[in-house]
Amino acid sequence: MIDSASTFALDHNGTPFFVSTPSPNFYPQFQTVLGNGIVLGQQLAATRISESVFLDFDSQNRPQIGWLDSTRRAAEYSFWNGASWTTRTVATSSQLSSGSQSFVAALDSNDQMHFAWQDAADHLQYAKPNGTTWQISSPFPTLDARPLDMAVDSTGKVNLAYDVFTGNVFTGGLFFNSLSGSTWTGGRIPGLDAFGAERSKIVADSSNQPHIFTFDSTFSGPQKLKHLYRDSGGNWTSETIDQYNQHFKRPRRN
Repeated sequence: MIDSASTFALDHNGTPFFVSTPSPNFYPQFQTVLGNGIVLGQQLAATRISESVFLDFDSQNRPQIGWLDSTRRAAEYSFWNGASWTTRTVATSSQLSSGSQSFVAALDSNDQMHFAWQDAADHLQYAKPNGTTWQISSPFPTLDARPLDMAVDSTGKVNLAYDVFTGNVFTGGLFFNSLSGSTWTGGRIPGLDAFGAERSKIVADSSNQPHIFTFDSTFSGPQKLKHLYRDSGGNWTSETIDQYNQHFKRPRRN
């Protein structure tokens, strides 16, 4: 039995794997369940980690994992090199604690990991792979911006969905930017009521066009699950997949 699973993913053979934090020490374990129900696992580190965990498999079907070390207050990257686990530190910051912070990550076609998180000044930080280290930048240094999800398309372009807090629903909410080379381009997603941005996922299709799935609602509802997609001209289209009338109030950071 696997309990306290933070994330799971299917490898290239369709086998499910999990990162969980079982008792009594709650240290992170990389686990799978055999057909007879037996759980196999390996410990990633002797420390407690964040609830937010990233898991994917590279081109050689080796697991790539991102997580936050709550003791060191660090973003960590662990990967299986074919014989053992290797863990590298992406960044350290007082804001990278397990209780209040999260991050997003993505694996590109070159098996390189990208990370984004919010620093203590509420600015978005992006870590670009640079060999065995990462180059860290603040793409939008004037914005109170929190990353929601990230995907890297087949050309290496980084697509980032993030939430901007301005105190005004007509200027804040869900934003999208893409990175080509060293230049970020994009802006606020138009036509949304902006109350559900913190629950957004982004994917790139076979033509490398971004698609965002998000919840959207006015203050009094109804709450709608929306699909946002962009054409080659950069124009966004919104379609409602489902909705329900339960009152929804968007939580806000202090």
